[in-house]
Amino acid sequence: MRTRFVWWVRNDLRLHDNPCLARILAHKGEAEARRSRDASESFHVLPVFLFDPRQYRRTARGCDKTGPFRAKFLYDSVLDLRQQLRGIGSDLLVAPRGEGDTHTTILCQEQVTSEELRVDRALRSALPAGSCQFKPVWGGSLSELPYRQDLSDLPDGFTPFRNKAGRPVESRCEVRAPIKRPGNGDLPLPPADALAAAAPLSCTALPPLPEIGLSEAALGEASRTLRRDAAPDPRGVMPFPGGEAAALARHYLAISLAAPWLKHYLWDSDALATYFETRNGMLGADYSSKFAPWLAHGCLSPRQVAHECRRYEGARVQNKSTYWMGGPIGSHQSWRSDAQLLQRWKDGELGVPLVDANMRELKATGFMSNRGRQNVASYLALDLQLDWREGAEHFEALLLDYDVCSNWGNWVSAAGLTGGRVNRFNIVKQSKDYDTDGAYVRHWLPELKDVPSQFVHEPWKMGRAEQERFGCRIGTHGDAASDYPNPPKISPLASYHGFRHDIMES
Repeated sequence: MRTRFVWWVRNDLRLHDNPCLARILAHKGEAEARRSRDASESFHVLPVFLFDPRQYRRTARGCDKTGPFRAKFLYDSVLDLRQQLRGIGSDLLVAPRGEGDTHTTILCQEQVTSEELRVDRALRSALPAGSCQFKPVWGGSLSELPYRQDLSDLPDGFTPFRNKAGRPVESRCEVRAPIKRPGNGDLPLPPADALAAAAPLSCTALPPLPEIGLSEAALGEASRTLRRDAAPDPRGVMPFPGGEAAALARHYLAISLAAPWLKHYLWDSDALATYFETRNGMLGADYSSKFAPWLAHGCLSPRQVAHECRRYEGARVQNKSTYWMGGPIGSHQSWRSDAQLLQRWKDGELGVPLVDANMRELKATGFMSNRGRQNVASYLALDLQLDWREGAEHFEALLLDYDVCSNWGNWVSAAGLTGGRVNRFNIVKQSKDYDTDGAYVRHWLPELKDVPSQFVHEPWKMGRAEQERFGCRIGTHGDAASDYPNPPKISPLASYHGFRHDIMES
């Protein structure tokens, strides 16, 4: 009998610390033992990646589910995985097909969210009965939680969850060592005739952009972004090439790869040692790790990051920085509908410098700092009182590091729908706390380049003479005679209806 595994690559675009590959390699030993008794026994592994058109369509609110930045990152990551697989004698295909006496098992990373589970159900129903098995493999936990298996004793709030019986929950969890990376010959491909049967799909090309379902608007931008000679926006914090090799370069892994970014952040720059102090920055590459795009696509394993952080602590320093690295309620809140105001928020043309600068960075690069994300979300939902779901969909379309749970969960929290304290950000105070001299807003808002620090976060306070002196006329949005708009009028905090719990300003 021929035993064939299809590794359906989803959000685990890597060879290191991969639970699906660990499961496959465990079966490889069993197949080799059977082959010693039966020469007809064979074992093959077919790695497959599918560009699912459903992930590139437009939503009911008119947002692209995947914009050009993440499309490029994903293309980079798929190409890199192909190179990694070829380096160990394997390859990457988009769809399998087999005939004859074959038992095929499809393994993939297990998913928990609604759209992905619909895809799983559709695949199960399409598989031929008796000749193919679909077996998702759970790989989404850093360690086992110290709660019952059915989670019946899991607290609802974060503080009681973290401080189980008076001790931090992480002190009760053991992060296991990363899984060994497959070696040369560990993932043998099916025979050439079986691969040829998958034509016109092959191991040599990725699907053309029009075939993966990008909208017309995103298609044009993606075509430009994917050109080999296309350079990232020079104002961005850093380039974000997709793929396992680039991720490991940012981090450093003691495995047989010429790794660049994990290595840089931990070992070359020692930036990990000061993460706690710098994590709220907004300009530059090293104020935070920037691992998120690679983690979101599975190019980098969080367990590998944790392992390297422990190694760093042993070799360099252990402190607060190295420690830190290492569902909605019912609401009757009435959200406003204002398409023009929403578009101004998306384009970074509100007249609120910190919000505008962050939104322009997102639009130009697909990246935004954690501090920026909290501020722009708070302003949209709690100041403008526009529907938070519009913001969540916009982030889904543009963020390089989009992750369904992190994105939608954080937006639910920003909108004050988690049942706890509503954290409304005072944008001017945040601006002065985290961009004291205005360097960040001037970087992204050339209109304010000559405005002094006294006014750069509140340009509407300048008189007409000061506006002329500093070359920045403040006026109505869309007025050709003005350089930067006045901020929109917002409802006072006391008028918020639907929020029955504490509102605290930050």
